[in-house]
Amino acid sequence: MPVLLAAAALLVAPAFAATSIAVNGGAALQGSFGMQVSFDGAGGNAYVQDNSPNSESEYWVSVRLNDNSLSFNPAAATKSFQFMRAFTDDAASATVFRINVIDASTPGGNLRVFVLPTLDGGAFHPLGTETFITTSAVPPANNKFVFEWKAATGVGANNGRMVTYRDGILRKQITNLDNDTIRVGMVRMGGFGNTVSVANGTSLFLDDFISTRTAQTP
Repeated sequence: MPVLLAAAALLVAPAFAATSIAVNGGAALQGSFGMQVSFDGAGGNAYVQDNSPNSESEYWVSVRLNDNSLSFNPAAATKSFQFMRAFTDDAASATVFRINVIDASTPGGNLRVFVLPTLDGGAFHPLGTETFITTSAVPPANNKFVFEWKAATGVGANNGRMVTYRDGILRKQITNLDNDTIRVGMVRMGGFGNTVSVANGTSLFLDDFISTRTAQTP
């Protein structure tokens, strides 16, 4: 399996403003160390960046999440921030897909990941998919997510796809995407985009990041 990037090789971008990233044992979800994204409600972005993709027409990424220490500001109009975003080249280029952590104030208060791929021309697909990070009454230590993105095979084929697996089970998928001109060239992961909506003193834990250009076992 061609592995594009392992967690230990991540390029850490500078932490801006109040949002910050640290690698420590307390954030470990697999092995001895994990990544902690800390928020204080003042905004700002912090992320790690994967520059290893090379115009990929197929991109798989797996990561473990623990949102037990994360909550949103009740007064925030939109309770959502991005924890992963793929670009065609660099931060100034087109978005391939984005994945948000959201709180839609559903019964039980469980947070969800919201996956939204783009189409040829740059518009986001009109229907994103939502998957609970956890549905258990007592959240487990971590949940393993696998995201599969694939470009359509040619003009008019409209067979691109974006699929979400959680803990080995297919949860959501978007198929028939018209995205044959799009390729993955760079990926960011952390906390960015509307981080001011996250409650002061809360954190998201991430670990065991692996990206490949061929299928992973969900």
